[in-house]
Amino acid sequence: MYEIISVLRQSAIVHDFDVLELIDEDSVKLIKIKAVLEKNWLLYITELHTKDYQKYSYHCQKNDGESTDTLIELFASITGTHVKLRRRSCKQGPRPQAPC
Repeated sequence: MYEIISVLRQSAIVHDFDVLELIDEDSVKLIKIKAVLEKNWLLYITELHTKDYQKYSYHCQKNDGESTDTLIELFASITGTHVKLRRRSCKQGPRPQAPC
């Protein structure tokens, strides 16, 4: 859990971050972070760990609230490189299939 804070401090693309919530007890460990990245992108991190359950959530968006599908898009924006994204598609058969 504290490794996340260390990585954010050392990252060249992280301008600032706030720890929104931190619980470090024997039965539960929770961290919620909002990080401001290059070009004013925002990264929200949530990690929850209990004895029997783990949940991870990472959400990246432009500061104007527009969400991005991938961190590749963020990387391309920061580095100025062109990245062509290929989307995976689901084929619909006669019966509904599980989401891709």
